[in-house]
Amino acid sequence: LERAMQLAASERERAGGLDKQEIRTALQNWQLGVMMGDQVEKQLAYSRGRSVGDGKPAAVAEPQPTLPHKKTSGRRREPRRHTLQNGIDYNMLKRMKQIEQEKDVLMQGLQAVEKARDWYLKQVAAVQEKMKYLGRMGSHMDQWSEAQHERLELQRARVLEVNRHLAALTDSGERGGLPLHMNLAVTHPPYLPHPLTRLKQQNLLLTEEVGKKGERITVLEREKAA
Repeated sequence: LERAMQLAASERERAGGLDKQEIRTALQNWQLGVMMGDQVEKQLAYSRGRSVGDGKPAAVAEPQPTLPHKKTSGRRREPRRHTLQNGIDYNMLKRMKQIEQEKDVLMQGLQAVEKARDWYLKQVAAVQEKMKYLGRMGSHMDQWSEAQHERLELQRARVLEVNRHLAALTDSGERGGLPLHMNLAVTHPPYLPHPLTRLKQQNLLLTEEVGKKGERITVLEREKAA
């Protein structure tokens, strides 16, 4: 439209001035030219779509069948199970191996407990034998020494330590197993006496000292008997 106005204005300038009827006629002619140009372009595009030399209309593309959409399942997808060629579940084999290892650990603990039970029974029998002959006339009793006292304190510390670990193990078993976190250290209960901690720290030194004093007592007894 702007182009037509410009053409009309230029023609009016050349003609020295035109009336409105002439301008309207020029615009109508321009619109007809535009419409004719559009029809020519459509005819050319239609002729390109026809097959060359066969006189048949251009083939119409058949609509492609659309595949139905798969329905998404609302259930959560389960993890893939790793199986062997014979159909046995690999996770099941791994779990069976873990159970066998757990059984081996428990059997080792049971053997240690049975061995400790035999040791306790022998120690109790020895103490009862000492109590039986205590106070009898003519019975020879060792003099209570500092070395024997230290030995008793060391033995008490070890027994209490073992009992504390066994109590922690059995308590965790009654509650459904050991905790899953890695901090499995057993906390010291508040009722433990202070000498027990001191004896634990000096365990090696006391053992050496008890051995030396025991050898000295043996030498003195031999000299006394001679």
